[in-house]
Amino acid sequence: MTGADAPVNDLHFVKQLLRYRAVDRDVADTALKVLRRHGWYLTQELVVFSLFSDKVDVDEKSRLAARLQTFRVPELGVPDFPDVDEGTELVDLLGPNSWTLFMLLETGTSWLQSGPETWSEDPDYQETAAFVTKVKVTNDVAERGVKLVTDYMEILTKDDTTREFLLQGVELHRRKFPDFQKKIIASAF
Repeated sequence: MTGADAPVNDLHFVKQLLRYRAVDRDVADTALKVLRRHGWYLTQELVVFSLFSDKVDVDEKSRLAARLQTFRVPELGVPDFPDVDEGTELVDLLGPNSWTLFMLLETGTSWLQSGPETWSEDPDYQETAAFVTKVKVTNDVAERGVKLVTDYMEILTKDDTTREFLLQGVELHRRKFPDFQKKIIASAF
């Protein structure tokens, strides 16, 4: 499985658990509670990976592209985990922060204005798709964070000096924000 498929798979799994509530509410609710803390691929920042998934049909990709283009590009921030119910679709999970991927990769997005059947011909789409499909999907939050950073760094640079600079930046960020308490984040600004 690639990173491109992770939002589709996670949403499908959440919907299955919601339906399972009719069979065993306690088990389903416990699993859903855990998933809500680990739903990174359903956040606005990562649900956009689904634009590159072969599991998403052309109609849904068109809806995703159209909705994404209704949002302004935001300032970067901390992701919010969405509330998901049985009626939730990938398009519902998009928001202004879904532009984050394109901002970080500095790739163009004009391909979003054409039909999904022609996207694969666009160089910007190809570059972004290459990144998204190389992201390895992990399940544990800590492992997932390390894996995302590692994958990103390997794709971003092969130069050891640049890689070391990036790691120093991450370390500085960790010292500045030892955890995600609101008071710590607010005090930095």
